[in-house]
Amino acid sequence: MNKQTLIELFEANAHKLTYARIENGRYLGWMGDLGLVDANGNHLGLDLDNEKDRFLLFVCAIAWSRPGFWENAVYLTAFLKDSDLTDVKEWRKDSFIYGQVVSRKENALKARESFQGINPRKAISFRKDVFKSIQILAKNWSELKEKLNEVSKTGDFYAFASYLRSIEGLGVGKNKMLIKIPLILRELKCSGFYPNIPGELCCIPDKRVKDAANKLGFSLPSNTSLENVFRSSKIIFSLFGDYYDMPLFAYDDIIL
Repeated sequence: MNKQTLIELFEANAHKLTYARIENGRYLGWMGDLGLVDANGNHLGLDLDNEKDRFLLFVCAIAWSRPGFWENAVYLTAFLKDSDLTDVKEWRKDSFIYGQVVSRKENALKARESFQGINPRKAISFRKDVFKSIQILAKNWSELKEKLNEVSKTGDFYAFASYLRSIEGLGVGKNKMLIKIPLILRELKCSGFYPNIPGELCCIPDKRVKDAANKLGFSLPSNTSLENVFRSSKIIFSLFGDYYDMPLFAYDDIIL
């Protein structure tokens, strides 16, 4: 299999994949339609022109930074959106966090029963430590917004990525976010909210993508630093352009 064959298979099968909205050779982003519908048949997604939904984009990246399947992060994002648990000021309160943590198993089950469209490979679960990281995100939200607005004028989105990377606790335990930072940039770019984000910063070299790259015959740098993550992103973008990492992400779903 070569790159062009994978692109053709991706294009031919994109309509079957809940995460692969494409149009005229361009990926439209994941967050606009999470691939889930509620009991009334309404599609659940984020409108990144809305600040609360932009907050949820970061939440999705935080949840996805944990070990486990991507479905957990998507279901959590949809659940918080559908339940209107999106108030940044509330997320800063310990009492609010505690209330979400103690009910996380019940909420995960509720989300799985309420939304259709994705068939999770395993039972949906919401990790306890995600909620503490969301609180840390909320406490840093004003500064993050300010930094994003600054770099949108200069075009130096790497500076924003470095700033986001510096915040302790957005990853597991006291760890910092790393591999999913390009997810945030990609979705902000695809939504048109910050269209000047360079595509070279928007490809996510997670394990699923790296495994597919190996199957395709090329390797990516180890995710040991932000610099290496973006080296990988640049390689992927040079191969797949405005499809970003999605053909590689979809590899196992389209190569039967």
